[in-house]
Amino acid sequence: MKKNIITKKGVVKSTNDFELSIYRHKDVEYKYSYPDSIKLKGIVFIIPGFGDDTNSEYSKHIREYIAKEFSVLAIHVSYHCFYSRLENGADAIMDDVDFKILSRHLIKHNLVHLQKLSIDEILQELDSAIDTKKKNGAINQDLSFIQTMTLAPKYNEYQNFGVMQAIDHINVALDIKEKKFDFDIGCPTILMGSSHGGYISYLITKFAPNMVDYVIDNSSYVKPPLQYIIGKDENISNPEYYSLFGNNIIQYYFVKTHWTNDKNSFYHFSADRYKIRDLQDASHLSKMSQLSKIKTKFVSYHSSKDKIAPIQDKIDFYEQLNGLGFESKLNIINDESDVDGSFIKSLEHGLNMSLKQLANIELPKALQSVANRDHEINYDVLYKCDTVNYEFKKVGNSLIATQTTNKNIEEIAIETYTKNIEYFKKNQNDIYNSIASFDSALEQSLYQNKYNLIFKNTYFDVQELDSENYLYGEDSNKFSYDLINKVNNNTDKFIFFGTGLGLHITSIDTKIKADEYLILEDDLELFKLSMFTTKYYALAQDAKLTFSIFDDENIFLEKVTNFLSKNDNEKIDSYSMLNYNNDKKLIIEDILN
Repeated sequence: MKKNIITKKGVVKSTNDFELSIYRHKDVEYKYSYPDSIKLKGIVFIIPGFGDDTNSEYSKHIREYIAKEFSVLAIHVSYHCFYSRLENGADAIMDDVDFKILSRHLIKHNLVHLQKLSIDEILQELDSAIDTKKKNGAINQDLSFIQTMTLAPKYNEYQNFGVMQAIDHINVALDIKEKKFDFDIGCPTILMGSSHGGYISYLITKFAPNMVDYVIDNSSYVKPPLQYIIGKDENISNPEYYSLFGNNIIQYYFVKTHWTNDKNSFYHFSADRYKIRDLQDASHLSKMSQLSKIKTKFVSYHSSKDKIAPIQDKIDFYEQLNGLGFESKLNIINDESDVDGSFIKSLEHGLNMSLKQLANIELPKALQSVANRDHEINYDVLYKCDTVNYEFKKVGNSLIATQTTNKNIEEIAIETYTKNIEYFKKNQNDIYNSIASFDSALEQSLYQNKYNLIFKNTYFDVQELDSENYLYGEDSNKFSYDLINKVNNNTDKFIFFGTGLGLHITSIDTKIKADEYLILEDDLELFKLSMFTTKYYALAQDAKLTFSIFDDENIFLEKVTNFLSKNDNEKIDSYSMLNYNNDKKLIIEDILN
């Protein structure tokens, strides 16, 4: 009987980036195909990775083929950062690092005057100039130049890597369950992913044990590859991919990311961020095994010559899975004798595999081996890391993820304050003396505290004791992050009018990396609270800091004059907290003018 394939679109609310406090404005879209008027044997998610298999026509073809051939509901999700290649909607832009590299090329070839042109025009002129120099024998004929580029994904997204992408699929699965399709009893859920898509499949299984019956994976990595997560911070010579521009310029592409290896940054890709994404983490695998009642089955194909996803990691991972009672089979493609030119076409990452043939080989076995199993889906999952816990809960018809601090937050705050005190005692003695005098006044009851430092789940705020009003009244981390887009990159000096809790100071520093900062605050008690939340001692490692805290007008003028007289003040910017003294801002403006 000829099967009529129906294809529809669906939408679910997206999950916000709970790790970085970033709100997602775009909902998650997905497409699903199924044969009409028959009982469906299962749900199959086809999860593409990066590159060729993100092609919409190819995805449509595979989805409809699987729906028709296996009588299943086949789904494709446009997950977070899915559109991260030039071929599917990303834009090639330049960030600060890219522009610095380009500027060095232009200076070297006496082409600084081209800086006002568009990026493409500059690169064309640079390529042409290099051609001319080669023709004249001025430079080696084989010489080429590397220019880094940043891929800005469609819809103003970025590479969070794995976590939100997995949750997007789980929420689509929850949405599908509500549509009341005509499924066979015990309908299985099967995930089929290639490369990064395979990696997402394993994370889905981790975050929602008992939801997934079977994972079919081609060449996924096990350890989160830092080159895809922190990009240029990890190794600027190891791009996600590259291409030739003209005859002489090799463009190294890195997807836009907020993650950094800067330990002082709010966006630091810490050990905890790595741990939740590490499929091989023993404690998390053990937890997943304890929660898993149906014991997901796994099968994988992987080349022993894979340079992106090391085969030993996959071998160790599958040994762990089998040891925990998960039925798992790893098919290792060892040499050219395993390359048949039809199903498996190479020994490189991804095996240049035919997904259609992968489905033909593995889906019948998957559907048969997991049919009619009872599902007791647990959507209340907690994974502990060193300082942060990750919790996944079903709220309504969505999976909501949150992070809570595992380590005693008071210990962290006191440690930060103690290191700041040591820094001020050694390097900014006037600040140290002011804090000591303040503490003495408190002890002698000559002064009463006006504020209380509050920790709300994942962020700090300051409450004024008399009015009970809050300084931020929102997530202070998100507030500080949002300020990044309001400052100028090209800045040598920066002035902070008011510290608040200082969180915006370190956030802005992650973007501008100014040489010098002038930090002004008239409220000594508020500044002291910022010493519990902001690592001034760490900021001072890479920049010169001038503090004017609770100073009288003469000392204030002396410090400001010294700060502004040292170097050229053309590249100077500032940010003011709303509660800061406007008179002092006017004084500085007069000096600058």
